[in-house]
Amino acid sequence: MRCQILVAMLVMLIAACQNNYVGNEDSPYYQVPVGSRVILNQPLTVRPDQTGVLLQEGKVVPPGQLRTYDPHCKLELRTLAARERTIAPDEFMVTRVGRAQEHSVDAGGLQYAATSLARVITVSDTPDNTPNIRAFVDRMYLGSDKQPEVFRLSCGHWGYPSEDTYISINDTRRALGNIVTLRLAPH
Repeated sequence: MRCQILVAMLVMLIAACQNNYVGNEDSPYYQVPVGSRVILNQPLTVRPDQTGVLLQEGKVVPPGQLRTYDPHCKLELRTLAARERTIAPDEFMVTRVGRAQEHSVDAGGLQYAATSLARVITVSDTPDNTPNIRAFVDRMYLGSDKQPEVFRLSCGHWGYPSEDTYISINDTRRALGNIVTLRLAPH
């Protein structure tokens, strides 16, 4: 009898761990599946000494004008070059996906206050316990026989580890606008 109860509990535990977010494109926990297609609908110019093009709200954004806390994407090339390059319209296969929280900036001695209450941020991994700002990044590694130099589409935003999470597929689509179409593979 104990064995049956233990097996039943194990089955319930495994069922509880199943990904209930698959197919929910508004969920930050549903990642783009391998085999999806990234379709570039127009040519993009990569500036000299840059490795990619930044996109936000369906527009190409110069590096200094990116709003890092809002969803944005970068279509990336493998190498840096001193000359201007063009990424031609193409269809890229998503060959691999990855997700990471990367250290973006140490907020140092920043203190946030309101008229009646100071906000204390305690989540940190810095030696002096100052708050960290992280980049929450989803990476889609791309493949194309016509343009092998194009290798990745990275999308995300900056935020605090204690408050933020990854952007959803629909947030990614809004960042890409009509410049790039994201066609998901069946999961």
